[in-house]
Amino acid sequence: MVFGGLVGRAEIWIDGERAATKQGFGNASMEIALRPGSAARVVTILVESEPGVPGGLAQPVSVRDN
Repeated sequence: MVFGGLVGRAEIWIDGERAATKQGFGNASMEIALRPGSAARVVTILVESEPGVPGGLAQPVSVRDN
């Protein structure tokens, strides 16, 4: 799973388990490996932005088939 851009500190959870943490507030991409399988996944993103600065997804999210 590729997050093209996240603005703000972030935690990404997949199926109730924390999969990644982003520490800085700036815009950055992230790539997270998904466990193999065809079942549906629940992805939760928690974003903390700096006061007065918008935060969240700045670019599309995609899933790559390896």
